[in-house]
Amino acid sequence: MGKCGAMIWTRAHIGCGNREERCWQSFYARHSRLPDPGSFRHIAVVGGGPKGLYALERAVSALKDGSGKCCIHWFNSDNFFACGPNFRTTQPEFLLINFCIGHIRCHTRALPVSVIPSFPDLVEWIAAKTTSEERPAAEDFASRALVGTYLRDYLYCLFDHLPEHIEICMVAREITAMEPLPGGRIAFPPLPGYVYRSVLLCTGHCYDNSTSFPDEITEKPGFLYFRSPYPVALLDAIPAGDAVAVLGMGLSFTDVALALTEGRGGRFHGRDTLTYSPSGSEPLLYPFSRSNLPMIPRMGIYHKTYRLFYLSQEWADRLKKKKPLDFTSDILPVLQKEICFAYYSTLLGSREENAVSEYMDKLPGAQRFGWKQLLFPAAQWQKEYSSYGAFIIDYMAHTIAEAEKGECHSPLMAAAAVWRIATPLVAQLYEFCGFTGESHREFLKNWYGPLSRVSFGPPVVNMKKVLALIRSGTIRLPGEPPAQLRVDQEQVMLSVPDGLQTVTALIDARIARAALEKGNNRLYANLNDKGLVTPLVNDTFRVGAITLDRNGRVITASGSVLQVYAYGTPTEGTVLDNDSLSREKHNFGALWARTLKENCYEKT
Repeated sequence: MGKCGAMIWTRAHIGCGNREERCWQSFYARHSRLPDPGSFRHIAVVGGGPKGLYALERAVSALKDGSGKCCIHWFNSDNFFACGPNFRTTQPEFLLINFCIGHIRCHTRALPVSVIPSFPDLVEWIAAKTTSEERPAAEDFASRALVGTYLRDYLYCLFDHLPEHIEICMVAREITAMEPLPGGRIAFPPLPGYVYRSVLLCTGHCYDNSTSFPDEITEKPGFLYFRSPYPVALLDAIPAGDAVAVLGMGLSFTDVALALTEGRGGRFHGRDTLTYSPSGSEPLLYPFSRSNLPMIPRMGIYHKTYRLFYLSQEWADRLKKKKPLDFTSDILPVLQKEICFAYYSTLLGSREENAVSEYMDKLPGAQRFGWKQLLFPAAQWQKEYSSYGAFIIDYMAHTIAEAEKGECHSPLMAAAAVWRIATPLVAQLYEFCGFTGESHREFLKNWYGPLSRVSFGPPVVNMKKVLALIRSGTIRLPGEPPAQLRVDQEQVMLSVPDGLQTVTALIDARIARAALEKGNNRLYANLNDKGLVTPLVNDTFRVGAITLDRNGRVITASGSVLQVYAYGTPTEGTVLDNDSLSREKHNFGALWARTLKENCYEKT
């Protein structure tokens, strides 16, 4: 049971341990040998996470009635196939998913006919496997390692239902380049002799932020720089007692904080309010970000949610006719109106528009809650608090208490839920350069981060842990933004409320976006250099992503047809909000699979 009352399911609840990992290694060894290149038609899926797994099922199902041998080569940088880096089965159990288990299902009846006749959703799967007397509920949470085990189980099921003429070969090799061949086919330079009739790129969060800091910091002798906190075992190199700067205060920062405290033997105590007992092995953490604001946490949200009042499919359909749109003039005013209505309709317990409007009109402007108070709560912190740190502690305690009430009872959480619920509608307007170029740039730079901060936060239990770490002094809060890193010949220093703090390590805990022209991923940089992809440009705004057609196929610089498609994170920029576990959002993997029968069996 989690400290905040919600059940948190881990691998221990289903009796998973070293034996399961040994079984996986044996399975991987049996299915990782590349067959002779001349005996099969070949397809490639690059990326071993959930999107790669989902695409694999779609490919096998699309080719199940084929007449010739086909081998799908599934590439990943390591052998954590199906789970990928986010859901590694060997990661610590205190690293949690940030939404409840009721939303997770590998298989859906909405798919066209599948080779897999049925497969349980995560709630059903846990219920069938658990050794606990507790029964899973849709609102519960789970460790990411347990979700990885569930994903891997789906892979086992797929192998059990493979048609005789199809093989899947898992290849633990990073793909960093491609060569075009006649007929739109592709070769990978490290694998001579293999010709791929179609390639799907589902490389996940494969970008890095290494270009964000000067070499004098990242390459300073004796200074530890982590361009990513994952896998968190890398952070074991940080000595106890050292001062560590952490860039980013979002979900990844929570993982960093827990890995360097609970992961080093520290213990949390209590239920409603947690306290922290250090082990003595912790470093001191100095987080900072552009806003220096933590995320708003959330409880498991499944059955009972806020219902949008102004934002609707009809609203989105009307705006589609006006594309390209300006986010601040076409969308933001209605979004702001919805946020206010969510807050006050929940406060009053009434969805009667006139009653809500009359109540708001009677409030003095300074007392009225609005989108600015939700997104930018630190604007006037000096009026009530002696320090920015005192404001942050009070803000965290308040948002934790409100999150525990739930969005149907807390006005703040109802307002915070608006963006989460409205995102699929806005995504319809955003996709394929649905905003003007300048609005596209402004949305990504100024709005997407603050909106995500309030709507997609961590589970309450993890934010309670972070607050306990702050109160224990293990986490040292930043001052009013912006915080800055400085370097001289001797040391790296971070600006803090009372001056400068020397730090011996820097962890970049942001999720990097694609920056194609900066080359922050080797594969996409090489494809760009060869003209095999083109940078996405909206008017004069260079998005940083690759250009895709509406089926997810890459657009080459010459306009030639190349049988290379993208799915998941590589499509960000073209589309908005690629949930790594969703099979419904922007399902380019299914669109790719529809092309495979022709490419494999009807083209010579």
